[in-house]
Parts: sequence; C-alpha cells; structure tokens
Amino acid sequence: MVMILGALTLKILLCLLCAHAMQSKGRSWWAGLILGLLLNVFGILIIMLIKPNAEFTEQQIREGRIKKCPNCDWNLKPDAVVCRFCHSEFLPPQTVMD
Repeated sequence: MVMILGALTLKILLCLLCAHAMQSKGRSWWAGLILGLLLNVFGILIIMLIKPNAEFTEQQIREGRIKKCPNCDWNLKPDAVVCRFCHSEFLPPQTVMD
C-alpha cells in the first residue's frame, strides 16, 4: 500500500512539474498536465524541447522580466551585465538624475 501511495505521489508531482514547465514557456498549463499524465518522465523531456511561445517572450521583455542579448539573442535576467552564453558585456540601464 505504501508503494502505491509513493508511486501515485511521484506521478502527481511529475504532472505538476510538466504543467509548470509548460506554463513558464507561455503554453497551456492543462496541456502540460496531460502530457505529464500520459508520458511521465518522457513528458518532461518533450517539454524541454518545446520552444517558448513568441508572444509570451515578447510580453516578458515589455514587462522587464527578461531582456535579450544584442549579440546572440539569448534571453537573460534583466539585471545581467554580461551574457552567460557569448560573454558580451552591456551596460545596465542608466537612471536619469534631476
């Protein structure tokens, strides 16, 4: 009985992980949940290969949650001053002093 509960708990956690991963890429939370339910660990691998939704990425850039490297076009944290992929440096946004 304990083994069944443990396996069921693991299955639920994998489904929720898949759903969260899909939502973080701008995709449907429910699609991630179903993918995790049907494919288990393979669902996570498939989600890793799915590209983020372009509209979702543009929305994150407008809101200032991410920024793009001008050289390699990777998504970076907004406070990054060096790209972790191409190692190019860019200046942080300057504040205007009155």
